[in-house]
Amino acid sequence: MSNRVQGNAVMKVAVGRDGKVIEITPVSGQQMLLEEAMATVKDWRWRTYYVIGRPAEFETTVTVKFVLAGR
Repeated sequence: MSNRVQGNAVMKVAVGRDGKVIEITPVSGQQMLLEEAMATVKDWRWRTYYVIGRPAEFETTVTVKFVLAGR
């Protein structure tokens, strides 16, 4: 990203039983930062979360911080 913008992108992320992202919902942040963050987070893989010994879906909040180099 070369627009020299910094700030936070906050998203709610739903993760499936297999650790793959199911859905991302933007919560706050500049649109440009949210788009970049969501494009990155959709490829993340999470460690399986277990409830009573069985894999379970879960939701979490993710904050991606964009900081300009040299600051």
